[in-house]
Amino acid sequence: MTDPAQRTVAMAGAVVYRLAFTSPPPQSTPGPTVGYVERWEGLLGEGRQVGNPEAKVQLIEFIDLQCPGCRALGKTLGALQTKYGTKLGVTLIHYPLEMHKSARDAARIAECGVSEGRFAELVDVILESQDSLGSVPRSQFGEPAKIRDKERFASCVLDSAHVEMIDRGLKAGEEIGVRATPTVIVNGWRFTAAPTHRELEVIIDAMLEGAPPPFTVR
Repeated sequence: MTDPAQRTVAMAGAVVYRLAFTSPPPQSTPGPTVGYVERWEGLLGEGRQVGNPEAKVQLIEFIDLQCPGCRALGKTLGALQTKYGTKLGVTLIHYPLEMHKSARDAARIAECGVSEGRFAELVDVILESQDSLGSVPRSQFGEPAKIRDKERFASCVLDSAHVEMIDRGLKAGEEIGVRATPTVIVNGWRFTAAPTHRELEVIIDAMLEGAPPPFTVR
């Protein structure tokens, strides 16, 4: 006879096929590999922090701004930041993929907002307007992000020089073997597939309580 707890796990779908709660997931159910990144704290300096740098839980995302999965995760992270506030830190590390022809340009656009403190706003605008990348002037992303110095911004987004933070992100990703975006790391634990909203809530809640990681390492 099938154990009731196992039936519950099997029925729970996307949340529990990745996370270990009261029972392990069925062996036939696939799940992402979870591994630990040694010295992961060093990655925090290779990206832009858009959350509390002193938070107990630190989430790092290797992001490609032309990546549909990154757009979906962006909405999730926005909701989580609203829920957890200063308890959650978020760092975005540029990792534009060669397959996305406008990804590096998009990263440059976001970097051009750093001096005005509008990096996070530009990231949100770009992710929501991915279909416009490469088809509209780069400077147009500045207005919805409320960039004040429009002339400086227009000049910055057209500059052809390498951007240090983008190059640093690519190097950092290559060093730990990032192969796809979004790649998510939470307090050092790395997921090969981005956790869902609910999964991240469970992970964050456990880590805030100092509990063991609530997932199965495969």
